[in-house]
Amino acid sequence: MRKQKILIVLFAGSLVLPGVVWAGFSGRFDTENNENRKLAEFPEVNLESLGDFPEQFEAYYKDHVPFKNDLVKFCNFIDTEFFRNTKIGDVVIGEDNWLFYLPEREGENAWQITRKPMCIHWNKVRKLHPELQKYGTGSWTGV
Repeated sequence: MRKQKILIVLFAGSLVLPGVVWAGFSGRFDTENNENRKLAEFPEVNLESLGDFPEQFEAYYKDHVPFKNDLVKFCNFIDTEFFRNTKIGDVVIGEDNWLFYLPEREGENAWQITRKPMCIHWNKVRKLHPELQKYGTGSWTGV
């Protein structure tokens, strides 16, 4: 019975404590809007819009939840560092944390480049090579 009471207190504390900390120290946490959209405003409460209130309040709460930016940063850190996953569509994390685009799913090759742009870039690299040799680059490879 004692173990059950401890679990109840811990559960209740986990629900209440973040709100208390946020109320007391919200000025010290990151509350800036980091999204490219306007955050939801607190919904009006009246009899005409009472049916839409739960949906609107949920949208408001999701945008203004305490510690939201910190939780998003933590989630992204876990995804990228431990699971090597990104939230960016067709981007994957490669070796040494390089980011790469995946080919299109319909079979189109994302890496495909026509001959003319390839030649333009190749000529730029060839012109840059003598300048790079001044800084100690002995060899280079072109594809």
